[in-house]
Amino acid sequence: MKNSIKILFSLALVLPIMAFAMINNPNDEVITSPVGDDVEAGKALFQAKACFACHGMNAEGNALGPNLTDNFTKSGCSEEDIIKVINKGVAGTAMVPYEAQLKPEEVKALAQFILSIKGSNPANAKAAEGNECK
Repeated sequence: MKNSIKILFSLALVLPIMAFAMINNPNDEVITSPVGDDVEAGKALFQAKACFACHGMNAEGNALGPNLTDNFTKSGCSEEDIIKVINKGVAGTAMVPYEAQLKPEEVKALAQFILSIKGSNPANAKAAEGNECK
């Protein structure tokens, strides 16, 4: 019950931020269509889809989402594992599925961006969670 309340409260905080980001991005289709460098396209998607609302502006993690810059994870270490989390979400957490909202190439670009920032050590990074990727 506590987790459900925590998730509902978190969503109440995050949804307005996500709506603001979507409304104030008139070029959404341009940003979300990866061309060329998938890492840069993934970075643009991270901002455009308001991933920062749960994972922090520099993917350092916050009260809702894990730190994406360290070498630890609860959901697997490979690009395929990251793609699965983005597509299917994580039950019992604020991570919802994005499969219906993103094209496969966009999901791949996001996964490549996440892999590219591993070890970037941003300020105020959330403590490691899960298993270390080796």
